[in-house]
Amino acid sequence: MAFDPNELNTKNTPARWRIQGKRLADGGAEGAAELAKLDSVYQVVLNKAATFTSATEMGVGNQPGVGSEVDPIMVTGITITGAIALEIGGVDECNLGATVLPVDADDPSVRYSSDDEDVLTVSPVYGLVTAVGNGTATVTATANDGSGITGTDTITVTTV
Repeated sequence: MAFDPNELNTKNTPARWRIQGKRLADGGAEGAAELAKLDSVYQVVLNKAATFTSATEMGVGNQPGVGSEVDPIMVTGITITGAIALEIGGVDECNLGATVLPVDADDPSVRYSSDDEDVLTVSPVYGLVTAVGNGTATVTATANDGSGITGTDTITVTTV
């Protein structure tokens, strides 16, 4: 697991620094020994790189460690928009939408699901809801950023 500081310098990209820093951090005692052999500037950068969650957090341009670590902007709220009632034999499909807060969340995408597919089905990615049978079902939109934030909407299906 030997790292050549010259190799680190010639392949100076944020993604590469992150991978190398992570490999050293995961290398246990051997990784710590390799890190100790490096110049103190490399030690700081590689230790920092091991904690970044994305290459863009490495700093400005191809200068790893320049700038500051940025906390990801996680979803804090979801409101489902769209239908509240569908009719079999009438309007039996609709597209749902989701309003995600904050508006500058790093990953504002959601995944849709229905709690009763005997009443309605929903496309997980696009939010297309289709009436299947009479009843009431709850559609849930779950944030894809790992925050665990959800939004729900109850939809009633009747026969015309």
